Amino acid sequence: MLYDVIGPVMIGPSSSHTAGMVKLGRAFHYIFNGKIEEVCFYLNEQLFSTYKGHGSDRALLGGIMGINESDESLIYSIDMAKDKGIKYRFICTNFPGKHPNTVKIVGKNKNKTLSMEGCSIGGSSVIIKMIQNQKVNIVGIFPSLIIKNRDVPGALASILYILRKNDVNISNLSLIRSDKIKKTAICVIELDNKPSSAVIECIKKLKNVLEISFMPKLEVNL
Repeated sequence: MLYDVIGPVMIGPSSSHTAGMVKLGRAFHYIFNGKIEEVCFYLNEQLFSTYKGHGSDRALLGGIMGINESDESLIYSIDMAKDKGIKYRFICTNFPGKHPNTVKIVGKNKNKTLSMEGCSIGGSSVIIKMIQNQKVNIVGIFPSLIIKNRDVPGALASILYILRKNDVNISNLSLIRSDKIKKTAICVIELDNKPSSAVIECIKKLKNVLEISFMPKLEVNL
C-alpha cells in the first residue's frame, strides 16, 4: 500500500522510462551473469523518442552494471560504462502490437551472447517477455532461477529435488524448449525464498544443467 501511494524510490524523472528501465537493465545483468563487453539496446519507437530526456539511456546502462534505481551513481552511468570499456548502442525499432515501453537488450562478451526483451508497464513495474527469443513471463517480484538445461528425462526432476531437499519453496515454474535440435530448454523457477549459494552451486553441478543464473527480487526496499 505504501508503495502504491508514494511510488518507487528512484533517481530520475519517470517511473516508466527511468526506474523501470533500470530494473530491466538490472534483470539483464543478473541473467547474463558475467562481464558485459558489448551491448545493444533496441528501443520501441515511442520510447526512443524520449529516451535521452527521460534518462532511459543512463537507466539501462546503469542497470546492466547492477546499479539500482535509488542509487545516485546512476547519474554517472554513461561515464562509468565508458570507464569499464563497455561498447553500447541505442537503436530505434518497432515492436508491432507490443507495449510502447518495450526494449530488447542484446549483450555479449567473448564467451556468450544473451538477448532479453521486456517492457516497463508503469510505476516502475516491469515484465520480462523473452529470453533468447523464447517467451517467458517474469515480473521480478520473486527471486528467480533461470536455467539452461538439456531437454532430457529427469533433468527437471533433479533440479526440483535439490530445491525440495533444501526447503526452497517454488512459487511459479515454466519450462520452454529453446532448441529442439540440440535438445535444450530454458527453465524459469520463481521462488518464495532466496536459495543459498550452496544450493545454486549444487544445481550448477548437475550433469544436465548447462547454465544457471540467479535473479533476486528487482524491487528496492523502501
